[in-house]
Amino acid sequence: MTFNEAVDRIMPLVSTGDTTTPFVISRQDGEWVVNHPYPSEKLIDFLEDVRDIDSLAVAFTGADFSKGSFSYVYDRILNERLRAEYDNIKHDGLDAAELYAIMNMLEENIGEFSSEATDYLTSCDEPLTALYNMSPISLKSDEPDYEYDYDKIRNYINAIENEINRLKNLEKQDITVEPEKSDNPQKRIIEGYEEKLSLQIAGKFVVLAENPEAAEPYLVCNIRNDNQLNFEERYNSAVTNNYVEAMREFVNRADSLVGELEAEQRDSGLTFKMLTSDDCTPNSKHDDFEGKLVIIKAEILAPEYRSSQHQLALATGGFGCNPTSRGRAVYVKELYSGKECRYDRHQIAGIADPKKIPNWAIDKLLEYHKKETQQNSPDKKPATLQEKLGKAKDKVREDNAKKSENPDKTKKKRDTRE
Repeated sequence: MTFNEAVDRIMPLVSTGDTTTPFVISRQDGEWVVNHPYPSEKLIDFLEDVRDIDSLAVAFTGADFSKGSFSYVYDRILNERLRAEYDNIKHDGLDAAELYAIMNMLEENIGEFSSEATDYLTSCDEPLTALYNMSPISLKSDEPDYEYDYDKIRNYINAIENEINRLKNLEKQDITVEPEKSDNPQKRIIEGYEEKLSLQIAGKFVVLAENPEAAEPYLVCNIRNDNQLNFEERYNSAVTNNYVEAMREFVNRADSLVGELEAEQRDSGLTFKMLTSDDCTPNSKHDDFEGKLVIIKAEILAPEYRSSQHQLALATGGFGCNPTSRGRAVYVKELYSGKECRYDRHQIAGIADPKKIPNWAIDKLLEYHKKETQQNSPDKKPATLQEKLGKAKDKVREDNAKKSENPDKTKKKRDTRE
C-alpha cells in the first residue's frame, strides 16, 4: 500500500483517540505496512523484529495524535521516521552538523513542503539522506544559538521542490541519472550523453552533452516542459564529432531563444515591472485564493519572466487555494496571456492590491469578467468583486482628471476648509 493508504488505515484509531490498540508502521520491499501486535504487551518485541527489516519503523496508538487531522498524522509519522533515521543510522561521509540542521528544520517546517514533495520522500528508504544529497543549500547557522539558518528556509524548500520535480520527470521519461555525489549537482544523461552545458532562456533549455565513447561524441538539443504534466520534452537533437561545431550550434540556439524573448517583450508593449509582496493586500497570503487575482513570487520565476505580465494570475482552483488544506497545488490562468499554470501555495505572494496593479491589468480583468458573464448568463451581468474594484479605480482616475482640469476650484475648497 502507499503511505497515504497506510495513514488512511489508522485514522479510525486516531479519530477515537484509541489508547489500547497500538500499531507499527513500516516500509518493506517498497510497500507500506501497518501491523497491530497482538497481544499489545508484545509491542516492544514485535517492533524490534520489524526493525530488523525496516530500521525506521515507528509505533503509536491513536491517542498519540490527539485526534488530529489526516495532514497532521501524515506529517507526524514522516517526521518520526526522519528522526529515527537521524538517531539510528550511521551517515558515514556526511556532515553531521548539516544533518542536524536539516532535521531540526524539518520538524518545524515539514508542512511547508508540497504534497508532491512529501509523497516523494515517503517513497525513499532513507529520506533524510535523500534530502541531504538533493539540495546545494546549506542550512547550518553561523549563530551558535540557532539550530539552523532560518533565513534560508524558503530557498532550501524551493531547491528541494525543484529537484524532486526534476527527478520525477526523469523517471517518467526513462532517462537515467548517474548517482550523485553530495558535493556535486546532478547532470542529465540523455541517450548516454552527459550534460556539460545547460542554459535556460524563455522557459526552455539548450543543452550540450558529451559521450566520449560515441562515434559522434557531442550532442546538442532543446528541452521544454510546457506540457500539462510538466514533463521535460527533448527535441531538435543533433550530434557531431566536432566540438567547435557543437559549441556554435549551442550558441546559435541560445541566441535564437533570446531573439524570441526580445520579440515577445517588444510585441507586448508593456513596461517591465516586477511585483512584490508590497503590491498585495496586507496579510492576504493567508487568505483563500480561489477566484482571486494573485501575484506569483518573482524569485521562483526565471529572470526574464519576473514582471507583472507573468506574475499576475487568476487562481482557478486546487487544494492549495485553501490555506488550511494539506494540498499545496494552486492552478492559475495568467491574466495577460491566458496561459494555465500550476504553482505551490508558498510560491504565491498573496492577493493583488487593486490600487497597485498596472492599468493594463485592470483592463484585462474587466475584459475577462465581461466574457465570463456573457458566457454564463448573457441577460444578466452581476457585478463581481473585481469589476467593482475596477470601477472604483476608474472613478479615482476621473476624479483626478477633474481636479487637474479645475485646479482653482480644488484650491478654493482646500482654502475654505483651512
